[in-house]
Amino acid sequence: MKTILSLLLILCLLCGCEKKADPIPETTPPVTAPTEAVLSELDAFGDVLAGDRDFIETLSGERWDISRLGETITIEDIPCSVHRIAVADLDGDGIREAVLQLKLGQDEYAGFEVLRYQNEEVYGYPFSYRSFLEPKVDGTFRLSGGAFYSGIGKVTFDTGSAVVTPIAERMEELTEDGTSTVRYSIDGASAAEEEFRLLEEVQNTKPDVIWYETWDAVLSSDPSTT
Repeated sequence: MKTILSLLLILCLLCGCEKKADPIPETTPPVTAPTEAVLSELDAFGDVLAGDRDFIETLSGERWDISRLGETITIEDIPCSVHRIAVADLDGDGIREAVLQLKLGQDEYAGFEVLRYQNEEVYGYPFSYRSFLEPKVDGTFRLSGGAFYSGIGKVTFDTGSAVVTPIAERMEELTEDGTSTVRYSIDGASAAEEEFRLLEEVQNTKPDVIWYETWDAVLSSDPSTT
């Protein structure tokens, strides 16, 4: 009997009868909720133009829908529509603005509304037609105050207002004896007429923003939406 037990013990040692470790359970990676897509400025502008989203009109500080744009121009009940649309980074911060040229009744030169996307809100900034003439892709534009004032300007934005800074100005002033005096300035400093004219020539050679009749046309032309 002892011989048999001894043989069994030897066989057990030779065959590795030691207790095997429990297998390591496979781990399943945690399920991560899908990240919500970041809304682009073009998405936000499109929602406003479609009437699916309000914007903050800085003229009043109120939330408006797109149907109220005419109130930035007149208190009369005259139909207002978007005549054409351009998209450009007006203030050079890397975020594009939408420039809406407004049509009031049959007047295609009623003014502009600039839409800007900031802090997940769309803000609207009204401009008279003469204060935002011929906008360029670099964000500069012409200023006009009739025969007595003209210039070139640029704009910066905050959540409550748009600040237009003149780059170059021509100002004509009438004197008491009926004659006129013309002054020129560049970046706020007095300048010669030749310097002003040179800046005008440079401004005229800059590419204009591209205007589109519909928002769908804007999206079709933008590579980031394809």
